[in-house]
Amino acid sequence: MQSSRSRVVNTLISRIEVKLGWGRSTEWSSRDFEKLSLLILEETGERLSVSTLKRTWGRTTGDNQPSVTTLNILAQFVGYDHWRTVPLEEEEAPTKRQIIGLSRIPLLLGGGIIFCLIIGVLLGSGFGVSEIPKPDIDPDQIEFSVSKVAYGIPNTVVFRYDLGGQQVDTLELQQSWDDSRRKVLSITDSLVTATYLSPGYFNAKLIADGRVVKRYNLYLPSEGFQVYALADGQDEFYRLPGEYWHIDDNRFDFSPSYFAYREEASVVYTELLNLLPSPPVSRDTFSFMARIKLSKARVESPCHGIGIAIVGSEDVYRFQSGQLGCSGYFSMYLGGEVVNGETEDLSYLAFPADVWVDISIQKRGKQLVVNYHDQRRTLSHELPDIGKIGGVRLYTQDHISLRVLRFEDSSGIVDLLKRSRAVR
Repeated sequence: MQSSRSRVVNTLISRIEVKLGWGRSTEWSSRDFEKLSLLILEETGERLSVSTLKRTWGRTTGDNQPSVTTLNILAQFVGYDHWRTVPLEEEEAPTKRQIIGLSRIPLLLGGGIIFCLIIGVLLGSGFGVSEIPKPDIDPDQIEFSVSKVAYGIPNTVVFRYDLGGQQVDTLELQQSWDDSRRKVLSITDSLVTATYLSPGYFNAKLIADGRVVKRYNLYLPSEGFQVYALADGQDEFYRLPGEYWHIDDNRFDFSPSYFAYREEASVVYTELLNLLPSPPVSRDTFSFMARIKLSKARVESPCHGIGIAIVGSEDVYRFQSGQLGCSGYFSMYLGGEVVNGETEDLSYLAFPADVWVDISIQKRGKQLVVNYHDQRRTLSHELPDIGKIGGVRLYTQDHISLRVLRFEDSSGIVDLLKRSRAVR
């Protein structure tokens, strides 16, 4: 008999196959797993490497048991809060409602009605589930405070909580946007810590009996312009030492030594970011501008491209684009709405390799105007407010150079292409 975790893995794989409609995953190619990795990133904000996905699918030798983190991310991708809440396909226990429903069906067999009535009485009398309702939780009586122990990354954050004497069955801390990353808290304690290894906005939540009762928008800035790398087979980015990149005359590029290091360390992704110490850019009207040169993709993977994420205090705008002819792999995440290049023509986000390309993204109220390499398009979506803008993230599997990286609003210009903290 399979363990419960193995059955969850099989269920998740089956549901992902149905969701994607790509056919049986036993016939998927490496490119399919690369594409799945990007889709998971777009929908959950979390990255699972291709090697992690292949290992989970049993496509590699050795230990294929996925971590709890991997299971939670896959569960979120198919619409569940946690891997333990995924209903197993082999057996799904009847719900209380289904059991009670049986007690109301007149059975024609002798004694059937009496038997069902007995079941109904047992359930209603406390033998199964108590009918006595718990008092509603009053969030106003709950205290929830957050403090950082340091500036920058890594950073241990102290969460203090007090329920005000209210009784709850379960208490959890969700550390970020990711519903799967929760800590179970002691109801009798009043403090818990969490260590963050990357900068960004994190929508921390205190959850009592499955209900969000307190929120805190935690912002952890970068220390100026930074570069992170992800090695093959790993799920966490690490900070790339400064010896492998440089900014000269307001131009970013990788150092010659980086390319040998990239092969030696099996780097599959790089992320460039600058998140300001205090978000200064208008939430309603702003312009983002970048001048980028993207290297020609490697022969074995011609469509990696580049992602641009404008980071707000409440959500992000994310654009996955790249070279001409690859628009079927492009996508946009617009504060909760996903636009996919498989079902929409996103060819206006394409640009050629090995030339300098100007990219601008302008927000005016509820509209967003994008301009990639003189291909201008107004997006007519009713865009949600993502809060004040803290900065930008760029991520790619290929080599990029930068000459311009900045925001503008009515208060002036914020230059992000700085090693030190960016200021107006």
